Amino acid sequence: MDNSTDNRNWKFRRRYLIVVTGFTMALMGYSVIFRPEFTVSETVVSMGFVGLIGYVGSYVFGAVWDHNNIRANAPAQRTPSNAGNSPVADVSRDMDQA
Repeated sequence: MDNSTDNRNWKFRRRYLIVVTGFTMALMGYSVIFRPEFTVSETVVSMGFVGLIGYVGSYVFGAVWDHNNIRANAPAQRTPSNAGNSPVADVSRDMDQA
């Protein structure tokens, strides 16, 4: 996945989270301000907070999961600084010297 596709994906995710959070907060605000006498308003507010926790949790932990999948599927890159510095190479070198 190239970087431009990844940036568009994150832009969509952020917008989606903002829209869903705004809608949930607006619904909770409407039920508290204009319909405080109904028991449905109490349910809307309590379930609204549960929904917000779920939205934010899936946004954060879904991002971590997605990042780990991308990193796991990426080809391994060796830099010149760590090339040849594997513990197996050190052990075999020590055995050759003995």
